[in-house]
Amino acid sequence: MPAAGHWKQWLMFRNSVSFNTPDPQFNQDVSWYVFRLPFLNFLFGWFFAAIILVTVLTVVAHYLNGGIRTSGPAPRVTPQVKLHLSILLALLAVVKAAQYWLRRYTLTSSTRGFVQGAGYTDVKATLPALNLLILISVAAAVLLIWNVRQRGWRLPVIAVGLWAVVALVAGAIYPAIVQKFRVEPSESKRERPYIQRNIDLTQKAFALDTALTKSVPVEFGEVTTEAVQQGVAALANVRLLDPKQDAIKQAFTQQRRPQGFYEFADLDVDRYVVDGKLQQMVVAARVVADKLPNSSWENTHLAYTHGHGLVAAPASRVASDGRPAYLPEQDNTALGVTRPEIYVGDGMPGSYVVLKSSRAAGEIGPAGPGERYSGNGGVPAGAWFRRLAMALKFGEYNLLGSGLIRSDSQILWMRDVRSRVNKIAPFLALDSDPYPVSAEGRILWVVDGYTTTSHYPYSENADISQLPTSSGLRREFNYVRNSVKAVVDAYDGSVTLYRMDEADPVAAVWDKVFPKLMKSKDDLPAVLRDHLRYPEDLLRVQTAHLGKYHLNQADEFFNSDLRWCVSQDVPAEQSADSATISTIVSSVGVASSASSSTTCSSGDRYVPYYSLFTPPGATKAEFSLIRPFAPFSPDDSLQVLRAFAVGTVGADLMPKLTMYDVQGSLPSGPYTAHLQIQSELSQAFTLEDSKGSKVLFGDMQMVPVGKGLVYVRPVYVKAEGQSAIPDLRYVVVIGNGSLGRGDSLTVALNALFPGAQVVLGDRSGSSGGTTGTTTPTTTPGGTTGPAGGETTVEQLLAAASKLFDEADAALKAGDLGTYQQKVTAARSKVTQAETLLGGSSTTTTIVSVPKPTA
Repeated sequence: MPAAGHWKQWLMFRNSVSFNTPDPQFNQDVSWYVFRLPFLNFLFGWFFAAIILVTVLTVVAHYLNGGIRTSGPAPRVTPQVKLHLSILLALLAVVKAAQYWLRRYTLTSSTRGFVQGAGYTDVKATLPALNLLILISVAAAVLLIWNVRQRGWRLPVIAVGLWAVVALVAGAIYPAIVQKFRVEPSESKRERPYIQRNIDLTQKAFALDTALTKSVPVEFGEVTTEAVQQGVAALANVRLLDPKQDAIKQAFTQQRRPQGFYEFADLDVDRYVVDGKLQQMVVAARVVADKLPNSSWENTHLAYTHGHGLVAAPASRVASDGRPAYLPEQDNTALGVTRPEIYVGDGMPGSYVVLKSSRAAGEIGPAGPGERYSGNGGVPAGAWFRRLAMALKFGEYNLLGSGLIRSDSQILWMRDVRSRVNKIAPFLALDSDPYPVSAEGRILWVVDGYTTTSHYPYSENADISQLPTSSGLRREFNYVRNSVKAVVDAYDGSVTLYRMDEADPVAAVWDKVFPKLMKSKDDLPAVLRDHLRYPEDLLRVQTAHLGKYHLNQADEFFNSDLRWCVSQDVPAEQSADSATISTIVSSVGVASSASSSTTCSSGDRYVPYYSLFTPPGATKAEFSLIRPFAPFSPDDSLQVLRAFAVGTVGADLMPKLTMYDVQGSLPSGPYTAHLQIQSELSQAFTLEDSKGSKVLFGDMQMVPVGKGLVYVRPVYVKAEGQSAIPDLRYVVVIGNGSLGRGDSLTVALNALFPGAQVVLGDRSGSSGGTTGTTTPTTTPGGTTGPAGGETTVEQLLAAASKLFDEADAALKAGDLGTYQQKVTAARSKVTQAETLLGGSSTTTTIVSVPKPTA
């Protein structure tokens, strides 16, 4: 049994620190289970296997040497051999007794009962059996030593036989009988105290206890016109661009990839101060593509060495053509980036690159050849023996034979940010979504690191079925903390780890093991603090548990009728025909008795989304990660909104989870809202399909407005063809059971709430960075007003609403020409209204990095 793979357990054993939390069965601190017990289990298991191996080899050796005879008149075993074997077998019995003693503590992670942890059968049957087996093992060891002076092996054989019988009867048969005939007939009564232990320690292990203690009750009523007018700030933060939707990624790729050797591995949502106002931005880093135009050795390793810059677009506004209203790049100075090269990034190719080569054209950037690396991120490779070592490492002769490698050349490999962090800190589980940040003129990657263990007593194992396949949390664990932030410089690949959770004992142990590896969170640059966010993988894990672990009492937990399920996921593409959808809509929200299962269905669950979110009753928006819940139903037939979790970053820079418990009459859930959109707009979607276009959906976002709740969802359309650029075609708003839609959030809101007359400026300018204009006319009073006779914002919005109604009528009649004319005229009215209000008639050209908070 190799010991090298257990180095982590040894280091944690040696550097153990206290959790200051005793377990309820043995009153041992949790650190005993997390840091000491795993290594002791390995150690005594190794001893047991080693003694068995030595005993077998000893028997063979003595047999070959004549010490053990199977025939003839002489004694079968000499006294010396008997002494030797008796000592080995006695040692084996003592080690087994120690294993039985340790196994008592592993019962706190038992899965025999209703929940994880020592249940009734474990405590009342298995634990006494283990205590008895300890005594029998020790007795067998004593008899083996005492038998050295006795004739024969009768007593040791009897002891070992008794040991085996007791191990079978008391260790397996008796607990099974107790479970079947004593526990199962009255399971709720027998398991109640042990379920309570599981609830308390699972909540603590997954940091749910504070969120549940401070959960906020909310009640939603009708959305009023006045509330819409007063909620303009919250509504203006609704994202029209969904970074997870392939349509937006395609738009970025088609419009902001200057060369074919670049790609966008991922799109992220962040926030920056734009013209003095905090705004959400969809940000993407241009990295080198895996597939190059010419994948020769020189191109792959010397020419196409790096990505270039960040591309950003306001998340809550689109251009007049429905595509992202990109910020002008101007060599990335708009984002404060003065060092735009990306040599280390998310999803970068795994191969190495040679920097500072003597290639005449240099490295290739967006403007063509001529770029030169001036940093020190690679390993010096100028010396002959270094080149030989690198050639052997990568199996690449060209590193020796190429004449393009200079004396000051460097080799950079491991260019994926997660691989780089994992190599430096292999004890961390890494989040699946690193994100880029513009800070101090450089592009920095932020990676969330988790500390985990699977040995926390009485805590339930995490449900990892909802995690992305790339998540480092796809492992067995029952304790997690987001204790470390890793910051990776995109230019030189340097990695800096910040220990954020000073109360996490697991992080404290690794800080003791590697005292100079992690910096204090106080050392985190101020510019990065404003870009921290609640990790998505952490919220997925926590909300998977919150569905049942929001229940604090064992009886409620056992009955399961008050459980929640994470809301059913809303499809990202159009599906089903209108007749089918109408049937589904009429049935959603009616509980079904077809199944008696006590677990949520295995269907896809709502994907958490980031947003500048204003919670119910609050006036200030926070950058939040949101995930809703529905009441438990085994077939997902109940799709109303029962609760929602909101993750933010607290003033202490730590993840802060808040639960909002919906009371009273429950509003529709996000899946019900999606079905309503599918049903009421099926004709428009069918028309798009008939033209060969594809209808795609963005996030279904919840927006508390006054004492009510509305759902907002952008709808994109991608025309037929690989090179077609998707655009935002509709914005749909659902509130008070009704639906409003338009080509902007402004239009959709005014369609649903005609008296609100709000203007958000969420559709203006163009994707190229220019702005639309409105031609003014002179009114009879001598003032300048918009064309068409309307002179006030109210008149313009009323006219726009009427034009959209006429467009809908033309669409139903199949008159596509009139439909397009009416839509264009309506958009013009909205733009004129925005101009009168001084809305978004100009395009922002400067984005500053957030200012440090006090």
